Amino acid sequence: MGVLLQGHVKLVDFGLSAQFDSATHERIDPNRPKPGGVATGTAAYWAPEVFNNPRGPGLPNDIWALGILAYMLLCAGHPFDAGGAEWDDKQLVDSIMNGPPDFADWPHSTAAQKFIELLLRKDPETRPTIEQLLQHPWLVQHDDAARGVSAGHVLRTKSGAEIFENEKRRRFRETTAKLRAACFAVLVQQQAAERAEKIERSVSAKAGKRALQRHSSVRGPMLSGDMLWRAFRVFDQEGKGYVSVNDLQRVLNGHGLSGVGGDWMAGATDGDREGRRVTYGSFVRLMSHTVKRAHAQGEYLFKQGDEVRDFYCLLSGEVEVVRHSGRYSEQVLNTLRAGEYFGENSLLEGAKHRSVSIRCATPVEVLTLSKADFEAGFGKHGGAIGDGSGSSSAADDELRAKLLSFIRMVSPQHKRTVAEGDDVFRQGDAADRFHILASGKLVVRDGGTMFSGPRTLGEIRQGEGFGESSLLLNKPKRTKNVTCVCAGGCEVVEIVGTDFKRLLEKSRVVRESFERLDSRRTAQNAETAAKGGSGQGGKA
Repeated sequence: MGVLLQGHVKLVDFGLSAQFDSATHERIDPNRPKPGGVATGTAAYWAPEVFNNPRGPGLPNDIWALGILAYMLLCAGHPFDAGGAEWDDKQLVDSIMNGPPDFADWPHSTAAQKFIELLLRKDPETRPTIEQLLQHPWLVQHDDAARGVSAGHVLRTKSGAEIFENEKRRRFRETTAKLRAACFAVLVQQQAAERAEKIERSVSAKAGKRALQRHSSVRGPMLSGDMLWRAFRVFDQEGKGYVSVNDLQRVLNGHGLSGVGGDWMAGATDGDREGRRVTYGSFVRLMSHTVKRAHAQGEYLFKQGDEVRDFYCLLSGEVEVVRHSGRYSEQVLNTLRAGEYFGENSLLEGAKHRSVSIRCATPVEVLTLSKADFEAGFGKHGGAIGDGSGSSSAADDELRAKLLSFIRMVSPQHKRTVAEGDDVFRQGDAADRFHILASGKLVVRDGGTMFSGPRTLGEIRQGEGFGESSLLLNKPKRTKNVTCVCAGGCEVVEIVGTDFKRLLEKSRVVRESFERLDSRRTAQNAETAAKGGSGQGGKA
C-alpha cells in the first residue's frame, strides 16, 4: 500500500499503441512489428475507415474512439448499438460504417451532443485535432449558455460549486489576459508573414489575391493545431514542451514590453506542479479564450455605432471598411484581406462605439481578441512617441505609449546596436525606417551651415520613437543626424518604412497621433533654431 503525496495518477494500457508520423501517417515505432494488415483492438471502438484500411492514420482513429468512450460515459451505452443485446457484430459494424450515432433520447446539453458529433464524423479529415478538442465550448465552458443552461435555470439551481467554477473561469480569463494578448500578437505577425510570402510567391497580382482567399475550415470555431503549435514555438524555441518566464521575457522584450514578471504567467501555469511553466496543453486552453468565427458574404462583423468589444485578425477572405453618412449613403474606405488586422482604432483611442462598419466581401474567418485582453496587453508600458516638449497631457502620453506598444506587437522588426558616437542615421541617408530606442540615449542634430557646425536640437530617450517625419511627408532622404551618446551603446528597433506606412494608412489613430507629433516637432525645431540650438526635442 502506498500514499500519494502530490501529483496525478494515470493508468494507461499501451499494449495496442503505436507511434505514427504526423505527415505520412506511417507507423514509425521500430520496436513493434506492423500489424500485417490486421487491425488490432476492439471493433466496437474502430473508426469506419479502419475496417477498410487497418494501417490508416492513427490520430483520427483515436479521436473516433474517444468519441465512443465519451458517449458511453454520458449515456451508458454504445452510440451505434441501437439493437442492444439482439444485435450481432455484423449489424454493429454496419451501423458504425453507415449509420448516425443515436441521439434519440439524449439526456444532456446541445453543446455536449455537438462535441460527440464532432468526434464521430465519418470522414477522418473533418475530425478535430487534440488542440481543437481542447477549445470546444463544451470543455472550455466560457459561460453557462455554451453548456446549454438557461439563465432562469441558473438563477434557480446554481449551487455553491457551480458559482465557484464560474468564478474560477472568470479569474482564469483575467489572470491570463496579458499573456493571451501577447500570443495573439504573435499570431497576427505570423498571419502577416504568411500573407507576404503568398503574395511574393504568386506570379501576378491576380494570383496573389486568389492565394489570400483561403477556404474556410470545416472544423468551425477552433484554431488549427498547426497555427497554435507555430505560435507556441515562438516562445519555446528550444522545444522543451513548455514556456518559462525567461521565454516569455525574451519574446515580450522583443515587443518593447520590458519588466514583465510572474503576473504575465499567472493563471496559465495550472498544468505545471511548480507553477512556473506554461505547458502546451495550458497554452491551448489559454488561446481557447480567443474566438474564431466564420461569417457569410454580406454579413457585418460590426456596424457603425456598435459597442466596441473586440480586436480582429482576418484569417481568410476579404472585408470592406464602410462609412455610412445617411440611411442610404455609404462609402467603401478600404478592403482588407487575409493576414491583416482591424478594429484597433476604437480600442487605442478608448472609444465606446465604432466609427465605421466592417462588411464581409467574401465568406471570411476571423480571430478575435476581447477588449479586456487587448487593453491588458496594449496598455501603458513606459514607452512614448518622444517629443520631449513636456507639454502634452497625461492622456496623450498614455495614448502614445499604447501606440508604440501596439506598433511593436503587430509589426515585423529587427534590432541593431549602435556604439557611442555612431549615428543611427545621418542627413541625406535614405528615409526607409521607423525607429524606437530600446535602450540608451540619442541626440538629434541638424547638418549645420557653412558658417557654423551642427546644432543639437534635442534628445531621444529610451522607449521613444523617432524617424517618422520623413515617412509621413514621403521625403526620400533624412534631414537630421541622430547620434548615440550613451557610454554603453544604444539598442535601436527598426521597422521597415513600407510596413510603417501601411500601418499609417490603415490605422487612423496611429496616423493622427504621428501627424500631431510631427506638427509639434516642426514648431519646436523652429523655436530651437531661433535660439541657437540645445533644445529638448528634435524632429528626426
